[in-house]
Amino acid sequence: MLYHRMPSLLMIYCLALLSSSGSARAADEEWTNYIPPGYVKALLNVDGSLWIGTGFGGIKLLDKADRRLRDIPKGPETYHSNRISSLAMDQSGAVWVGNSRGVSRYRGGEWSVFDANNSPLPEAPLAVLAYNPRRGCICIGTQQGLLEYDGQHFTLFNEANSGLTFNDIDMLEVDRQGRTWIARGHRDPGTPHFARQNTDGNWQAVLVPDIPTNPQRGVIAFEAARDGRLWYSVFGKGLYSYDEGDTDSRLHRQEHVGAIVSGSDGSIFIIVGDKVLRFVDNEWQAAAELPAGSPSERISALLLENNRPTWLGSNEAVLGVAGAEAERFPISGPDLDFGAIYDFASTANGDVWAACANGLYRHRDESWKQFTSDYPLLNGSNDFRGLAPAGESSVWSVARTAGFFRFDGESWEVFDKLNIGKDLRHSRDCEVDHSGNVWIATEQSGFNRFDGETLRSFSRLDGSGFEGARISSLAVASDGSVWAADSFDGLGAFTDGAWRWMTAGNSDLPFNELSNVYAGLDGDVWLVFRGQPGIYRFDGQSFEHLNKSNSGFAGEYATAFAAAPDGTIWIGSAAGLYRRRDGHWRRFNEQNSGLPHNHVQVLFIDHAGSLWIGTEHAGLARFRESTNVNVAESGPATPHSGMSILTYPNPARNRLVLQLNRLNIELRGLRLYDAAGRMVPLPDAFDATAARLHRPEFDISHLRAGRYFLVAETGAGSSSASFVVR
Repeated sequence: MLYHRMPSLLMIYCLALLSSSGSARAADEEWTNYIPPGYVKALLNVDGSLWIGTGFGGIKLLDKADRRLRDIPKGPETYHSNRISSLAMDQSGAVWVGNSRGVSRYRGGEWSVFDANNSPLPEAPLAVLAYNPRRGCICIGTQQGLLEYDGQHFTLFNEANSGLTFNDIDMLEVDRQGRTWIARGHRDPGTPHFARQNTDGNWQAVLVPDIPTNPQRGVIAFEAARDGRLWYSVFGKGLYSYDEGDTDSRLHRQEHVGAIVSGSDGSIFIIVGDKVLRFVDNEWQAAAELPAGSPSERISALLLENNRPTWLGSNEAVLGVAGAEAERFPISGPDLDFGAIYDFASTANGDVWAACANGLYRHRDESWKQFTSDYPLLNGSNDFRGLAPAGESSVWSVARTAGFFRFDGESWEVFDKLNIGKDLRHSRDCEVDHSGNVWIATEQSGFNRFDGETLRSFSRLDGSGFEGARISSLAVASDGSVWAADSFDGLGAFTDGAWRWMTAGNSDLPFNELSNVYAGLDGDVWLVFRGQPGIYRFDGQSFEHLNKSNSGFAGEYATAFAAAPDGTIWIGSAAGLYRRRDGHWRRFNEQNSGLPHNHVQVLFIDHAGSLWIGTEHAGLARFRESTNVNVAESGPATPHSGMSILTYPNPARNRLVLQLNRLNIELRGLRLYDAAGRMVPLPDAFDATAARLHRPEFDISHLRAGRYFLVAETGAGSSSASFVVR
């Protein structure tokens, strides 16, 4: 291991960028990221500091002097993605960072970023790194081959231009003879898992005897040992070693081995669950272990000094194990362990809720709180899939395995066979309609409506016109109609107590296989079909297809949708987030914005107009533009506005007056929400005459009785008030 003292400028730089909330602000935009680090992926010892690369939480830096853990935030001038895949140091002492969007180098207090825009790197390389001192270059493994960078030029090795036997490189290692080894986790039977670049520069496939790999996961770790022996771990199968003179691989252990590291004396260290074992003199010895604590904690990274484990990385913390007692530095609190994020909802008091694979999460006063249930049918899995507002501060929710709940932040109210006559198993989604009914889509328990007392299930046999079997998604449109998207059998709309069912055979519906349906604010519904690119808009008469050939939406498949009151639409994809506003498109991704991960799974706009973005296993983000503020209950001015609004009479019946507390305020826009958090079309068309009035008056005669929130946008910012309609 080479040791170099990092300049103190790095510490100054980290402190300047550090933000405890994960916020990033441009002139008119603000990103706040809530990212679970996931696990420690890589550790690098650099004299006075320990660099920590995490699976989804970016880079953290531990100062060994003051024992403080700091973040190095991602950005256009540091590194592009929080998904760190590798850390390495070259002979000059420069630190190299591999991530899912490119490679960065930190040297002499300055960052250099290499990506698809300025190098031969592919757009999504998921780069793994190693320094080869014999060849004097940093080696970069990608899914499209191997790159060598000597400080001036890149050299690409792939199947087409060299003897490289495969392009998809998942792991990379340089042995003590200066030979570069590459490995891939998956491969077709009879093709190599490994290849080696010999000291003459030529590539050679390394064929080990065929091993029974899992179809989804193959080789997960390997190490080229000092004696030339190749060690490798196979997912679910154990630890093997192989020498080119052997006729078969040697099975050493049948446990799941997460990482392999070789010592300078030829010994082998492996990670098995919460322990580190050392293989020396043909025996396994305990080398280190996690202190008693979380039963789910597992070691994911290991750093050696003088052939001894000194630092361990886990799914929860970084631990120093060189002393008599382990030092623990948590990388994340449990409140950020979302898992996959499936749905959002906002309650009347302004809370934002998220339905996640690891429970329900509530955002209040700029902090998250996790909630889980011990309901027996959940079988310990708090995998929540759908959310809908249930009142001032409570939500309806459905769980993947089983369960339909109302939760107020303290107690769970369960609805199952005992009180509604049915267990709602394998639920996918839930929504509240304009009458307060809760609709629940399931894979195995039909399509259901709950009015607070009685559950009504719709089926093909009840004569209602319902023709679905496996409802994948549902939406409540602005006109009150309920839409059901079936995985195989088309699209249904429930209006005025009756179903209208559309298929490719009886209508202009392009395909029968739907994955999602979303509601716009103008009565349109938006559809995503399974295996079909783009997204479709249905205005009640015809279908419009938006895709990369006819619009600015360049994502292959749409994965999420949200509509804002000003006509802006947001579309999520696996390649980032797209916005259409006033006919113009813009793409947001990890490289050009604060988006934490390109795979967007769910989108939601809250009372204040903030966009919430849930990603696939990489946390979530809140995006605000300059006029977005939190909805206040009433009266006091928000920090953004310097003014307040008042509504009267309150309660109101047919007319509502809006009074601003400051004269000469330009009223630019209004948004209206009901108590369930749904955006409601404005009662009157907003016109210039009303905008110039100090007390604009609105007709609210057609609003249903209940509580509403009015948000006013002015030249000074935003403010809000609540009122009741009787």
